Amino acid sequence: CVQDKLPKECKEVCRDVTPLFLQDYHPELSFRLAWQLGKIYKAQYDTEKQRDAETQGGKIQKEVNSNGQARLQMAFEAKAKEQLQKTIGAYDSAVDYLQMMRRSISQPFGREVEKFAMEWIDLLIQSIKNERDREKQKTFLKKLVSALELFKKSELQNYFQDYCIGAQPDKDSDQVLSLLPDDVAVFYPILLEDDSVELLLVSSNAVQLLTERMTEKLSVTELTKNANSFRQEMENIREQIVPNNITKRVQQIGLDATLKEIKTAHQKSLEGVKNIGGVLYEWLIKPVTKVLNSQAKVSTLVIVPDGILRTIPFAALYNKEKGIFFVQEQYALAVVPGLTLTTLGETSMPRSNVQGLLNGLSESIPSPLSLPGLKAGEELEAIAKVTLWGNKKPKKLENQSFTISELESELQNNSYSIVHLATHGQFKKDPLETFLVTYDFFKTRELLKMGKLQSLMRIPTSHDKPVELLTLSACESAMGDDRAALGMAGVAIDVGVKSALGTLWLVNDKATRQIMEGFYQNLGESKLSKAQALQKAQKNFLEKSPVVGEENEVATAYDKRHPYYWGAFLLIGKWQ
Repeated sequence: CVQDKLPKECKEVCRDVTPLFLQDYHPELSFRLAWQLGKIYKAQYDTEKQRDAETQGGKIQKEVNSNGQARLQMAFEAKAKEQLQKTIGAYDSAVDYLQMMRRSISQPFGREVEKFAMEWIDLLIQSIKNERDREKQKTFLKKLVSALELFKKSELQNYFQDYCIGAQPDKDSDQVLSLLPDDVAVFYPILLEDDSVELLLVSSNAVQLLTERMTEKLSVTELTKNANSFRQEMENIREQIVPNNITKRVQQIGLDATLKEIKTAHQKSLEGVKNIGGVLYEWLIKPVTKVLNSQAKVSTLVIVPDGILRTIPFAALYNKEKGIFFVQEQYALAVVPGLTLTTLGETSMPRSNVQGLLNGLSESIPSPLSLPGLKAGEELEAIAKVTLWGNKKPKKLENQSFTISELESELQNNSYSIVHLATHGQFKKDPLETFLVTYDFFKTRELLKMGKLQSLMRIPTSHDKPVELLTLSACESAMGDDRAALGMAGVAIDVGVKSALGTLWLVNDKATRQIMEGFYQNLGESKLSKAQALQKAQKNFLEKSPVVGEENEVATAYDKRHPYYWGAFLLIGKWQ
């Protein structure tokens, strides 16, 4: 059945070898057989499509007259459409068998499921584009949502090597859409293996493929190039303001020349951000806003990023027509690894007398990590003063008291809605290498790995009081590493909290403090969702706050309009 040449006997075996006993006791085998049958039909569909293309190209014009050619072309089109429908049917059957075994799959099989889901996505997109019947199109579009969610779940399970993630019964697309609020739209950029890019927009109104609204045909190669260049502009400023680098430059060229150099670098990089961010906005966001402009109720855009797009801050994409960043428009933003992996339909978190556990590490981290010190104490002090906590002042674990054992004890003995970690964290391509730093590193070189963080965050869940929000205010992932960024996007799901607030790169201390303080203050003072509270904090920093740095002369040269200072913050998971 795996050969390109498909004997009749092979097709008969694949078609008929799924009696009830196989379906009930060997769903994996049934899945494989249905998938293989789908591949057979797909090969036949490709053949019919090629014949249709040859007919349209006139390669067999000499053999038939014009009327005959038209009839032949219609026949090939009908045959190709029939084969595509058979292919989709076989893949649908494979999905049904897959649902029977989602709780007991192995790692190698998990990677096959990811491949299967991508094939299913590609087939459904072809079906949507080929189908003229609007009702059938709607059916395929809803299936496409299901296929994307299957891919996202498999991708996350394979990254964390945890096949219990999303192990609850899968919701179908109708169930998901019924739980989606009227004020929320969900955006799926889809990066396909043939180097093409598709955009899907989901709202309570409709599911729409935005191919016709794209300003130009887009390739994954070109998108990746621009996404990496966009992220590089953030890294350029980050390197520019490293204290040791500044000290060396002052020694080399003097203070005034260094200040001028920093200002010039910010100006140049900001122009680069606007240019590249403008291109990405035209490609990705403009087709979406064209649709959303007619849906006045939508105030939140939930993004399910794909591939390299996980590494960039959508809030920092630039609307050249209006001269503003996307964060300054009317849509609050949230990122989810998958819609069905996110808690939908529940009430939002309480907004008064919230219990918080604030943790931080200010000291420089010694070798072999050799990470700079953070002003975590100032950050925690500012956050502790906001009105969100009411009469319940948050508990603080700082420096020597911020250890894994102390954290575990607090979570065992108290119910915290919010856990804030102001400490270095790095997300890696391999989740086993991802870590956060506690004071244990100073004593035993022990790091807080994802597995342990997962067990810590699930302590409240075992008490039926899961953590509403986990904040990682000083974490980072490497530029261009979409697998590491997948870990960031999936952290809320993996550790069992409803939402996470994290950063794509390590941000300037003062900017972090201002945005974190604003975020928590917004949560306590208004009925804003978490996504809206973050958007307001970022906008206030960008538009209203003082300069980034006031504590020394060099810091006055920092330009807070640059997205390096405010764009890294992502709300992940439940956005309400």
